[in-house]
Amino acid sequence: MTFLLTGTHITPAVALTQEIFSRFPDARVVYIGRKENKTGQKQVEEEEIIRVGAEFVPISFAKFNRFISISILTEFLKIPGGLIRGLSLVKRIKPDVVVSFGGYTSIPIIMAAKISGVPIIVHEQTLVWGLANKIAKSLADYSAVSWAKTVNGKSVLTGNPIPREIISAKNKKNHPEILFITGGSQGSQTINRLVEPILPVLTKHFLVYHQTGGMVSRKMENYVAAAWFPTPVVAEIFSGSKITVGRSGANTVTYLSYFGIPSVLIPLPISGGGEQLANANLLAETGLAVVFNQEGLTSEKLLGEILRINKNYEQIKESGAEKAGQLIIPNAAARLMDLVEKVL
Repeated sequence: MTFLLTGTHITPAVALTQEIFSRFPDARVVYIGRKENKTGQKQVEEEEIIRVGAEFVPISFAKFNRFISISILTEFLKIPGGLIRGLSLVKRIKPDVVVSFGGYTSIPIIMAAKISGVPIIVHEQTLVWGLANKIAKSLADYSAVSWAKTVNGKSVLTGNPIPREIISAKNKKNHPEILFITGGSQGSQTINRLVEPILPVLTKHFLVYHQTGGMVSRKMENYVAAAWFPTPVVAEIFSGSKITVGRSGANTVTYLSYFGIPSVLIPLPISGGGEQLANANLLAETGLAVVFNQEGLTSEKLLGEILRINKNYEQIKESGAEKAGQLIIPNAAARLMDLVEKVL
């Protein structure tokens, strides 16, 4: 049996792959995604999906923004080649089902699957449907969502699939004073600039882990930095984190809710449809997070908020962690797999 996964959101794909192999040990799982982003930055998708036993196949396609830009003509020129590549891959791989996790690279595969009569499942991780997934769900047999407030009559609530390393890391405290700074898998230059001048103070209070998204040159005591931390390492970091500072992508907010970690969230302003702000506000409603607009945010203000949370940690944790935990469906990967099996 062959499962074809696609999209630009690798974490839930990793979780689903683990669930597939637990039920079908002899299955073939192929993930079609990005080798690098449009700026040439290498993506983590290949490393992560190969780590859990799946095959990786790269593809490129037009990336459509929600606003008009000078690059839109260049992106349109990529459409014919992307669709031909998608049809070729689906014909060659012969999947029994296609599962899409959103992102522009999924579009040619979804279209090819529809033309080829292959069943399609679409999963949305955020509170706001991404542009690619809006297209994909119109062609899908089932659409799955991650959060209870986004359920409607045409979608199924599965939750956001969490890798097994993350699930098993809960309650395994590796260090009591970790501050995790993360801009997501690609990092955040804005967050990096904000924390740079306050690192000497932060490292006096915490063991700081910093996912930078780029080259790391600074070295100091109580400071561990990397362009990207693989999932097993992220599991250890989150399990011991006292406070997190970061963007508010769906997976980050899922992990923070699952572990009950007080946080300072700085949503990416240009995220599709304001999805990161919606994600951040969802966690803020539980009392577990504080949300800042990056415009006008200073290093001094960020430091003050981190120290305030540290001082009031027990109160914030006690009042917010349980509410945040109720947002999460820990067996989301199994629930999504149940949905996949309906179309096999």
